[in-house]
Amino acid sequence: MNLPNTLTLVRIFLVPLLVVVLLTEFAGRQVLGMPKELFGAAIFALASVTDWLDGYLARRRRQVTWLGQVLDPLADKLLTSAAFISLVQRIQSAGDTHLPDRIVRNLEQTVARGQEVYEWAKQRDLPIAFGTDLWGPAAQKSQLREFETRAGLDSPAAIIRSATAINAELLKMKDKLGVIAPGAYADLLVVDGDPLTDLRVMTDPRRNLRSS
Repeated sequence: MNLPNTLTLVRIFLVPLLVVVLLTEFAGRQVLGMPKELFGAAIFALASVTDWLDGYLARRRRQVTWLGQVLDPLADKLLTSAAFISLVQRIQSAGDTHLPDRIVRNLEQTVARGQEVYEWAKQRDLPIAFGTDLWGPAAQKSQLREFETRAGLDSPAAIIRSATAINAELLKMKDKLGVIAPGAYADLLVVDGDPLTDLRVMTDPRRNLRSS
């Protein structure tokens, strides 16, 4: 594996570390002697640097590969989605974790900015994928919260398309994923309700997902 692809993998591996730092309550709210918020920002900054560096090196060394073209946008999506959902989770749990008001305000501003970027992407018809790399038993329970988080930003149909067809395009597998067709890979989900009118049926699979 070449260096640019290795840097992309490093960015992917940094995502669960970022989630753990943001969502875990450490003693004294510090990690390695640093405030956890600052430590998390440093991880995000490092991951962002790898985003620029892997593309630069791939072009300079002429090492652009199919694998890199798939992994790079996937790594970016995992990083931004995991950070965004972690911030939302921290705001909603601020009362239980005694998060200082100053930090809550900063988090709210960050989330608001993320919502503005989402609207900007919609206005310009940019593809918006779906999914996070939330890691660990506790964090995995929040993976489906992206449906809830995006419900106020987009139509149910557009969000479901993000989770299926757009993700398939991102992985360059639009003929195999996100489509019901002969030879394609597909799981048909039967839910108790209409997700096109109420996305909440997708956030509680134990209650709403019907098994055969």
